[in-house]
Amino acid sequence: MMRYEPRPAPALSAALRAAYFRVVSGILLRPAGVLDQTAPGRAGTYYMGTRVFPLFQQHAPDLAPLISAQLTALRGDAKQAANEDSGMDRGWTSEDSAANRESELQDRIDRARTADERDRAYAFAAMRAADQGDMRAREFADKIEDSETRNGVRRFVDYNLINGLLRKKDVTEALRLAAKSNLIPAHRTAILTSAAGVLAKTDRARALTLLDEAAEEARRIGAATPERAYALVSLLAQFSKIEPARLWPLADETVKSANGVSGFTGEDGQIQIELEGKFSIRMGVFLSSPSDLGDAFSVLAADDPFHALSLAGDFTGEVPRALATIAAARAILTKRPVVSKTN
Repeated sequence: MMRYEPRPAPALSAALRAAYFRVVSGILLRPAGVLDQTAPGRAGTYYMGTRVFPLFQQHAPDLAPLISAQLTALRGDAKQAANEDSGMDRGWTSEDSAANRESELQDRIDRARTADERDRAYAFAAMRAADQGDMRAREFADKIEDSETRNGVRRFVDYNLINGLLRKKDVTEALRLAAKSNLIPAHRTAILTSAAGVLAKTDRARALTLLDEAAEEARRIGAATPERAYALVSLLAQFSKIEPARLWPLADETVKSANGVSGFTGEDGQIQIELEGKFSIRMGVFLSSPSDLGDAFSVLAADDPFHALSLAGDFTGEVPRALATIAAARAILTKRPVVSKTN
């Protein structure tokens, strides 16, 4: 067995270090559907993420909450991988996280010498608690003195807590919290669309009402922005599952919105939003999955093949045009299987 002497960490420039963590976060924060198509898959991504997570906490604290949330989401799918190394998630598991947060927060506050340091301590505690679904996250956020930072962290906290409730299918509580939260339209659109997806099979009427509300929120998002375009793509996919008859006007709107966004692909539905405040905090919002655009055009093609192909051709970007066209063509070819005649 070969052994190597430990080496000191290299002295990297701040720019190079920041670039490294941006690249790694982009890999780790890919949607589950994209991860399923990679060699590591969800389990491998979880394993790698838990190994580098402490480095994010140390060198890229603005990205650490996003990585923690992703690992929490992947943990159930990668349970076997987690069991193979029982120490891989030590330090952020739910079993002792509340006690750890309290101890760490108190330690940070005791060492804080300025209001900024105290605010940073409460912000860190609030985001970590939100990642774990701990409702005390809102209490931590409320203790931040700087009003802009407090508002930004509150948005992060509320959005994560609401998504946690939706993962548990507690739509009533999720919508109650959303109603009293100061979320931006992109957040509200994502939440309402997800809630509609949860209710699609059990309460279709309520799901449609939520999709209508989500559409209104999506139109409040700035025009010619990725946020608006991907929010509409997600809505298009949800309507295709619940109420296909209402797809065509929304599909036209989606294509026009997408054409106003440079580099739109239809697959990169994870948006990074910079929160206001004195700390650089970015949060990831999953507005649509990579398959949403193709799924919607498959349904459109089943209803009107030539119209769907024509609309797919209206995309100015090569990637979304190809995705929509291929999905429509596949739906057309598989709609009526050819039956050979024998004498």
